Amino acid sequence: MEGAWSGFRGWSKVRSSEPLYAACLSIACRSKGSPRSLKELASATAERGAAARVEISRLAKHIRRRLGEEAAGRATGVGVVRASGYMRRFCKLVGMGDGEATAAMEAARRLEESDLEVPHNGESVAAGVVCLGLERAGAERPDVVWAVAAATGVSTATINNVCRKLRPHAELLFG
Repeated sequence: MEGAWSGFRGWSKVRSSEPLYAACLSIACRSKGSPRSLKELASATAERGAAARVEISRLAKHIRRRLGEEAAGRATGVGVVRASGYMRRFCKLVGMGDGEATAAMEAARRLEESDLEVPHNGESVAAGVVCLGLERAGAERPDVVWAVAAATGVSTATINNVCRKLRPHAELLFG
């Protein structure tokens, strides 16, 4: 990829090649159905802040454009990350038991197969489903939201919004 970047406007502003490698990793993980958040990818670079996330996102967008949509895995729908892509990792990060994790993953699968529209990205929906799964297992709501937010990197406000939208459908998801 480095050789292809000579014509990329803004390449001279990139301090190191780490964001470029992180952007390539992002595209590869998404195309294989194992997505990583920008926060996770940025944490592997020397510059770990919001600037790194913006740079990785910008570079990934450019790579997808340069490779073409199909080569980047987007034309076939592989690039669209669903909640189920995050579930196994999020359940492990939060410390869910096998039974709880299985129920949460099944809920995410049912949500994707249903006609329910949840206008959030897959990462946020997965965090909300994990939160609901922990609540159904008997955990206290404020503690669960904070624990899921800390483990996944999704904000507490977003998790609360997703949970508020999914709670009326809990029987469909977990039933």
